[in-house]
Amino acid sequence: MNIVIFNDELRSGMQMYLTLSNKHKVEVATDEDDLLDILKRRKIDMTFVDLQMTGKDGKLVAKISKLYPFLRVIGIYDHDQKELMQKAFALGIRDFIVRPIKHRDLLKLVESSTN
Repeated sequence: MNIVIFNDELRSGMQMYLTLSNKHKVEVATDEDDLLDILKRRKIDMTFVDLQMTGKDGKLVAKISKLYPFLRVIGIYDHDQKELMQKAFALGIRDFIVRPIKHRDLLKLVESSTN
């Protein structure tokens, strides 16, 4: 499976990369343009998107959903940012992971796509 991680928090981003890269092809996007470029160049199965980095208006999420309607987008948010999760849900994101990210929760999300 090809996965892209777009996560502003270095610690959880590295944790996600290390957890997933043993079994999957994982790339890390450094900014919105980099994320969109990776999605354009490669066949990506899933992307993790830091909801805090998508802006309050959700334009990035809306753009990804329009350009790649079958891409599984998983929102990342801090436990005290439930309003971001609600806005992302309204934009069509159905899967979320909460920071601090638990290893088993991350693997469960990814494995649910491979079954």
